[in-house]
Amino acid sequence: MNPEPEKGTKKLFFIALLVKGDFAEVVRSLQEEMCEQFAACQSLKSPPHITLIPPFGADPNLSKDMVELCSSHQLEDLSGKAGSVDHFDDRVIFLSVEKKNEWTRLRKPLKASLKELGIKASIRQTYHPHITLGHKNLQPKFQNAWDYFKDREIDAIFEISQPVLLHHNGQLWVVVD
Repeated sequence: MNPEPEKGTKKLFFIALLVKGDFAEVVRSLQEEMCEQFAACQSLKSPPHITLIPPFGADPNLSKDMVELCSSHQLEDLSGKAGSVDHFDDRVIFLSVEKKNEWTRLRKPLKASLKELGIKASIRQTYHPHITLGHKNLQPKFQNAWDYFKDREIDAIFEISQPVLLHHNGQLWVVVD
């Protein structure tokens, strides 16, 4: 049995919308292709997702409260629309996702609810929802990877989850129940 973490010990968490159904398998195969072709395997360490609140440190004893917080912020529309492959500078290659106002509006109340728990999370003013295919270990192979993926068009409507909490267990990002 694992002992309770000491009070004040922080672990990494983030809040996301998981990609569900057959499209999750399509995304996973693209991530695996990125890993096999360019050794950029970091995206395989989490389920396919769209980040709402990026990684933040929090006391793991607050996990139950954070899961309840996610459950209290529900979406009406549980679909997403994927498009082309794009990139952020020369560090991240991703599958673009049509921005939904509902996702953007959800981020501030989630952040405020985390703050009420004493958790400091940061969100960028501009929100660019996406599904990461490759990051970290991408340089100096970025240009080759970009040339390989840039012309891919993945027009798809897909199902997403309600907001979920993910925790880094030291190796992988896993959903907290």
